[in-house]
Amino acid sequence: MKNAVVIGVAGFIGSNIAKKLIKDGYNVLGVDNFYSGTFKNIIDFKGEFACSDVAKDSLDRFADADALFFESAITDTTVMNQEEMMINNYEAFRRLLEFSKDKHIKIVYASSAATSKSTPPSSSRPALP
Repeated sequence: MKNAVVIGVAGFIGSNIAKKLIKDGYNVLGVDNFYSGTFKNIIDFKGEFACSDVAKDSLDRFADADALFFESAITDTTVMNQEEMMINNYEAFRRLLEFSKDKHIKIVYASSAATSKSTPPSSSRPALP
């Protein structure tokens, strides 16, 4: 059986990914620090759970994972604490990238609509990458 780690499991996206992975036969470790996630999203979660901050805590318990899903980025456009955003969105993800590279673990990053543009690119100008 394959093992997956879902970081941000108490959020809307993370909780749904975790539930789908379990349905598909994965062993799932759900990780969250409850910065913005809520317990109600994981009330029926059947996997293992760890309350942890991946920006600071050891990542060693993820070593047996076949895949890491990073769903814990702060995408709320009203958050004004730049240091907090850099630690969570950059440092945590950088640590996971290094760890997954060293351990040969696949990593998936997904983001919510809060990071998308409000208007689609005009056909008269090139789309941004």
